[in-house]
Amino acid sequence: MTRPNRFMFDDAIAAFQENKGRVIVEIGGIRNRGWRDTDGHSTLRWPADATVWSVDNDPAAVKLTRELSADRPNVFCVLSDAIAFLRAFPIRIDLLYLDGPHPDREDGRNWHFEAYQSARMTHRAVLLIDDTDLPRLGKAEFVVPAAMEDGFEVVAADRQTLLVR
Repeated sequence: MTRPNRFMFDDAIAAFQENKGRVIVEIGGIRNRGWRDTDGHSTLRWPADATVWSVDNDPAAVKLTRELSADRPNVFCVLSDAIAFLRAFPIRIDLLYLDGPHPDREDGRNWHFEAYQSARMTHRAVLLIDDTDLPRLGKAEFVVPAAMEDGFEVVAADRQTLLVR
């Protein structure tokens, strides 16, 4: 079932909770204090009973994410290259949120594909990709076909694309 919905955070959380998820990894922290519905503020939306890892390679973004999530003991902010983090992360991921480099800069389309391939996800995982309303699916251009081959199904696609398996 595909249903338009500009941002898919609530749908991703519902699927995560339905699958009894515990571990969320988001790639890309908060970069702007004022943009509540975008720009990394997903960190503040994830369920309080989930363990959330927010990973960014920008020290200022990690500092701001830490500051704004200071009252959330379930959130761990990590300054790291996201692909290296995902390759080394020892826990299977229940929800992976990809919001890394812009798809048309820094080879962002391939970067998101490599990040997806580096993640060890559970058999009932949820995958949320940002900025997919851009030409050629934006950040999801290579991720969506690979995820579908891995058993994911597209649930909704608009500004973000939500997949579940």
